[in-house]
Amino acid sequence: MPFFLSVGVPLILALQTNAPNKGQWMVSVRDAQGAPLKELVIPANLKDGKQYVNVGNWEPGTYTLAVYLDVNKNNKLDKGILGQPLEPYAFSNNARSTFSAPGVAEQAFQHPKEKQVLRVKL
Repeated sequence: MPFFLSVGVPLILALQTNAPNKGQWMVSVRDAQGAPLKELVIPANLKDGKQYVNVGNWEPGTYTLAVYLDVNKNNKLDKGILGQPLEPYAFSNNARSTFSAPGVAEQAFQHPKEKQVLRVKL
């Protein structure tokens, strides 16, 4: 029987937004506790408000995700005077909270043993 090194399976993001087609996606793939595992900067290339982004191969398990559209390409999530985000953002499971980031449990998703397309609406 041949030996194969496990390299994980693809995780694809299906990003959807009403924002203009400019800027760059800032994507953070995180572990089940919310600690960053991989940070990506991907040019925005929306078609009809949608873009598919491959964030790499991952072993099956529990992950969380944070993503925002850095419209002005300054490599940070711009915020207003009261700390509210001024650029489109989202978390896995489309989790939302009123005054802060949603809890890790709300964001957690299972990455299976086959390619997964995770839908994220900003």
